[in-house]
Amino acid sequence: ALAPFIFVIPLVYVLRVDKWTSKDLGFTKPRSWPVMVFALLLFGYAGTQSLFTDPSRAPLGVPFILIALFQPALTEELLFRGIIQGKLERALGQNRAWIYSGILFGLVHIAPDLMGAQWYDHGQDIGNMISLLIQQIIAGWIYGIIYMKSRSLLPSFLGHFFTDWRLGSIIKLIFF
Repeated sequence: ALAPFIFVIPLVYVLRVDKWTSKDLGFTKPRSWPVMVFALLLFGYAGTQSLFTDPSRAPLGVPFILIALFQPALTEELLFRGIIQGKLERALGQNRAWIYSGILFGLVHIAPDLMGAQWYDHGQDIGNMISLLIQQIIAGWIYGIIYMKSRSLLPSFLGHFFTDWRLGSIIKLIFF
């Protein structure tokens, strides 16, 4: 996940220089409720399978896990959908914006994978890293399309949160 405050500089820029409002950033009610329902069904069902099934296994407790999952989902969606995709939409149009922001989303996530636990856990296999990059790009595209259709950060945030929850649950089961 990105450092918690990496989005602050671009956020200050679009708020101060470009005079964006919270609505410009995607802090609105979803324009398309079917997209919201789709995001919840797609990501929520799988993500909540382990929701609080065994909180005692969490070394620092459920509140810590919720914060650890909430922070990356919120900051990354604000940065990649609210700011980057929003700027790209103004410059290139909606269709190219979600494609490019998804690619950037994947590229930013591959650095921790190549230098972190994923690299060592998978035998330093470059094929696996390429697979992870493709998965991250596809996730960025899905979140971007959801944002484009709903015009709200809420559905993409929830999708991201539940995806991280599912991954966090798997990691918790393996290591704790």
